[in-house]
Amino acid sequence: VLPARAIGCYFLVNRYALIGPITVASAFFHVVYIGGNVISLAYGVDSITQAASRAGTLSLINMMPLYLTTHLSFLSDLFGVSLPTYRQLHRLCGLMAMGHVIFHGGVALTHHSRLSTGMPITDWYPLIGAAIIILLILLSLPLFRRLWYETFLRLHQLLAIGVVVFVFNHLMTIAEYQWRPLYIFIGIFCLLGAFYLASIIYNNLWPGSNSRLNVDYINDDLVSATITRSRPLNISPGQYLNIWVPSLSLFSSHPFTVASWESSSQTHLKLLIKQRSGFTKKLAHLSNKNDLRVFFSGPHGTSAPVGEFDYILLFATGFGIATVLPYVTKLVHGCNERGYKGKKVHIIWQVKNLGKV
Repeated sequence: VLPARAIGCYFLVNRYALIGPITVASAFFHVVYIGGNVISLAYGVDSITQAASRAGTLSLINMMPLYLTTHLSFLSDLFGVSLPTYRQLHRLCGLMAMGHVIFHGGVALTHHSRLSTGMPITDWYPLIGAAIIILLILLSLPLFRRLWYETFLRLHQLLAIGVVVFVFNHLMTIAEYQWRPLYIFIGIFCLLGAFYLASIIYNNLWPGSNSRLNVDYINDDLVSATITRSRPLNISPGQYLNIWVPSLSLFSSHPFTVASWESSSQTHLKLLIKQRSGFTKKLAHLSNKNDLRVFFSGPHGTSAPVGEFDYILLFATGFGIATVLPYVTKLVHGCNERGYKGKKVHIIWQVKNLGKV
């Protein structure tokens, strides 16, 4: 077990502004995934036209995981991986789909002497779809995504819908296209969507599942929020909720780590929220206002098995202490109630301004 964990934690590339971190396991997966796509594209191909046709099929295969659900948190939980890991897979699928589309479209364009407004409308479908895919990837670069995340997210979703529309219209023009794999994918999508919707209904709309949000002011950078539930919810340290407050943001939900932990299910879920722009800024303006209707999905994420170790070192930077507090609470409870004897716990907390601690 330990060698496997070491492979997953050893960094080949550290975290930088545009790339990283890349672990040995992540690099291995990328090589296998990209290599599999290259082999699938080149194996048994007799002509460039045949390769381009296969690239079109491979682009659809790579796009399918991108559309399995509307929330990545749901799929990361389903597959038992962390959200950052699943986001890497999401980006990789998108990049591979774009690569296949560029090759597929580039070869197709060589069969047209020139582009003109006189082209049949059906010939414009793949071109527009390919342009949207490329634009979608470019707008997903970290610079734009981090500066204007909420704008990026809505635009990302809108462009993704546009890709579906134009790709579907393109497929409709292909004679004797084999629709069965696409029907199977649509069935899987509907099944996962129904399961996700059922969990939302159970947590938020089922009798006895009412949740209210109370917001309290701490300082100019931080607010405390408490979700009070009529039905208890079991939360493990490190897990988070995607919360949606209709009175603040009608069409978007936001993830927040639960900063509280109890040995039994909780009816009061504590959140520590750093004020930024957009939703969190609106939430801060509601400080000391109570009884807001809130909906959520989750809990999402995995919890580190801290009880298995004798020496535990916890790191936190600034506001990140919110993710560490539940682990500390659980360890203290374990020492008092479960006989976690002989454990040594160290917390390293880096802060910029001690006056705001």
